[in-house]
Amino acid sequence: MTKLWASSLLVGILVLVSTTVTVQQKLDKPGLLKASEFIIFQDGLKANFPKTDYYLEQWAPGWITQDCLTAVNRANLTATDIEVYNVHYDDCASPWIMCHHKDSPDPAWHFFENFGRIPVHARSRVRTLISLPDTGDHGYYLNGFIALFDTGTASGTGKKVWSYLFLITHEVGHALDFSNAYADKPLSSSQNWKNAYDQDSKVPDSYAQTNFAEDLAQNTVVAAFDLNVPGGLATLPGNRDWSSFHHQYELVKKEQGDAGGLLRPGGNCTQRLQNSKVVQVPTSRKMGRDMRGMTMMKGKPNVDLAEGLQIIPPPKGSTMGTCLQH
Repeated sequence: MTKLWASSLLVGILVLVSTTVTVQQKLDKPGLLKASEFIIFQDGLKANFPKTDYYLEQWAPGWITQDCLTAVNRANLTATDIEVYNVHYDDCASPWIMCHHKDSPDPAWHFFENFGRIPVHARSRVRTLISLPDTGDHGYYLNGFIALFDTGTASGTGKKVWSYLFLITHEVGHALDFSNAYADKPLSSSQNWKNAYDQDSKVPDSYAQTNFAEDLAQNTVVAAFDLNVPGGLATLPGNRDWSSFHHQYELVKKEQGDAGGLLRPGGNCTQRLQNSKVVQVPTSRKMGRDMRGMTMMKGKPNVDLAEGLQIIPPPKGSTMGTCLQH
């Protein structure tokens, strides 16, 4: 699980890269930013990752994916409070299955819109997402699945804030890494990544010090910003020395480019992860909110992918730690 706290960081992360669980060591180079300062990437990403149009189908009560049920059980929540949707983005022939807790502070429409901003070739490396309420803002990646937790307020201000695009981009960074999207598989444990790290004097921020997996995910946010925002990192305030870790984010930029421009908007999906299996749960809940243009489904959902989509081999990777508080 990934939790990035603004005031304090918990290290000690378990990363499952195959059938072996290994504890990655904390990195010894300082961060250029504080973890709480990573919000500086939010506006640029939002302005340059355009929305993707979509339409919705809501699953009938009593059905949920195994991924979402696992996340609900881990969070000690109740499956009957989960609404499940097929989110049909215009750039893919198959929908993404997305689960939303009825009490999540992040509205369902915003949850769907935010994920649709992720470039489709990177988005295709995520199988399912779930939005859940919690007392702290955080998330985790597990074998193609992303769970996001939200309090709905900015830390220490009481200001209403919904889930951040830069946080989703961080989790998608894990998805790209652990699903072997790059030539180095996975990139975060490759010699090329270690070499890039060794050539730099810093890492992006204090959270990137956690281990190489989190360093890679934070550099994915930096690389996405530098690739897509006109003028790149030089447009950010503060006169910071971005060259202090440029070998790391430049390697992400190179490998995503070699893989077809994973962090660049545009195009259509050509491959997807196989969906999580459908399971039945007891329910007394009626159908949820009737969003405009949404179809209400009946019976057991069909989660087969559209014909012609290439199946991405199942990823094996998990992150557990801390996530940036809004």
